[in-house]
Amino acid sequence: MITGTGITRAGPRHNGAVPGGEAGATPTTPIGRLIDVVKAYPMGNRHYVALRGVSLDLYAGEFTAIVGPSGSGKSTILNMITGIDRPTRGQVIMAGMPLHLMSENELARWRGASVGIVFQFFQLLPTLTAVENVMLPMDFLNSYRARRREQGQRPLSATRPTTCPPNYPVESSSGWLSPAPLPTTPPSSSPMSQQATSIRPQASR
Repeated sequence: MITGTGITRAGPRHNGAVPGGEAGATPTTPIGRLIDVVKAYPMGNRHYVALRGVSLDLYAGEFTAIVGPSGSGKSTILNMITGIDRPTRGQVIMAGMPLHLMSENELARWRGASVGIVFQFFQLLPTLTAVENVMLPMDFLNSYRARRREQGQRPLSATRPTTCPPNYPVESSSGWLSPAPLPTTPPSSSPMSQQATSIRPQASR
């Protein structure tokens, strides 16, 4: 794998229990796989190789942390798993979907229906309130038409009372905004949302 980068796991599979779920995953059935993934970026007359033959299995019910120094490939692995980028070589399979073979439009539809990403900077639109930012993917997917605001408030109410007035991102604390980029699609829409594996990069110190 990548020099200086490690994978830390926690979850039922590592406590001797079999994770459950509607898709029927078992300890030997990963929900996501990276197989010999190579990613190289062109830089002038040469290529910078960010990933060299990375293989990784992800299981339902796990919390997985990718830990390593800056530049070791953590974000590149996340880009592979979430369909933001494609590998130069190798395979990326998430919930049975071969991301490495999908077109840009297919990847965009898959991300919208299956993946929630919390970036270091939340990428929220400053002209929309926090709740409206949460509701935006529902507009794109035409989901929760009758109760979008109620559904949009749910992840935010965990960190702030629903009686608080609607705030724009610049008026809100980062702790309250952190749930805003999370998935807002119906729980039954995909195996990825049924048995999500949480993955966040951490720089080692």
